[in-house]
Amino acid sequence: MKKYAVSEAKPGMKLGEDINASQGATLVPKGTILTQRIIYYLMDWGIDSILVIEESESATKYREEKQLDFKKKYLDTTQKVMEYMEGLKGSKAMKVEEVKEIAEELIMYASDIDSVKLITDMKNKDHYTYQHSMNVGIYASLLGRWLGYTKEALKNISMAGLLHDIGKMRIPDEIISKPGPLTNKEFEIVKNHSVFGYELLKHNEVSVEVAIAVLQHHERENGTGYPFKLTGTKIHPYSKIVTVADIFDAITSNRVYQPRKSPFTAVKELKEGSFNDLDPKVASTFFHRIADFFIGSTVIFNDGTFGEIVFLNKHEPTKPLVKLGNHFVDLSKDKNKEIIDVLVF
Repeated sequence: MKKYAVSEAKPGMKLGEDINASQGATLVPKGTILTQRIIYYLMDWGIDSILVIEESESATKYREEKQLDFKKKYLDTTQKVMEYMEGLKGSKAMKVEEVKEIAEELIMYASDIDSVKLITDMKNKDHYTYQHSMNVGIYASLLGRWLGYTKEALKNISMAGLLHDIGKMRIPDEIISKPGPLTNKEFEIVKNHSVFGYELLKHNEVSVEVAIAVLQHHERENGTGYPFKLTGTKIHPYSKIVTVADIFDAITSNRVYQPRKSPFTAVKELKEGSFNDLDPKVASTFFHRIADFFIGSTVIFNDGTFGEIVFLNKHEPTKPLVKLGNHFVDLSKDKNKEIIDVLVF
């Protein structure tokens, strides 16, 4: 192993030791592949130097290039989404083939777990509308695969996720970008976006299933959604998938009017929703499978301490078993500790 100043560490290097907080909790576990985000965290935590496992330069470079390649592709896709969405503000003509290509790119991202984990690094509040559309397409593709949909169906599910908010291009910017709560009147205007999106897609060569999924993605199982207050089986299955993906990404993103929350907060809301307004099978499949991503991750608690997730409680995925220093805490029994952030490595 070789010692490096944190300022000299590079993405792609493999950590050769646990990085521990002052109270003993592991911040970053041994064997973690460094990303630029992790390096920034280490600097913020005042870590001066680290031990890195000595590997061939080609192994480190391959991992670094893989991270950079994903980030470049993601930013390129963001640019494409931005261009076609902005172009729709003054036109009803959509470049459908281009949108289909982007939807297939999102399926590719969803097939690589490391890429899915890097989404957190890429989120940019200034590009929220575009990246949220992309991320919903990625999460919807991932969920569709977990639910057993065919490759052809996944193309439509990905496209529905990508286009779910396309109707917002018809909503005034001053409402969409308002840095505070909407008035009742403004919210009623925003609620039109699902119908606007459907009408836009209806005039282009987009499948009926995709258009309906866009129209219904704010409907809820118990009839409390909009625009038609549909219930249960009257809601298209693709809509139910997009709804769950939409909720998860929105909660875990920084928005103009609300800072991002922990993925465990998002999972908690999905779990609660599965009893009433979300399809229970779709929601539970997502929150159980997505929670698996966080095993081994460092979490920050409401009291400022750190811990490491070592085991997920199948019945209460938002209350995992965590390691704090040399002891373990079962969050399903300790009601005082709450996870407020997760560092996914």
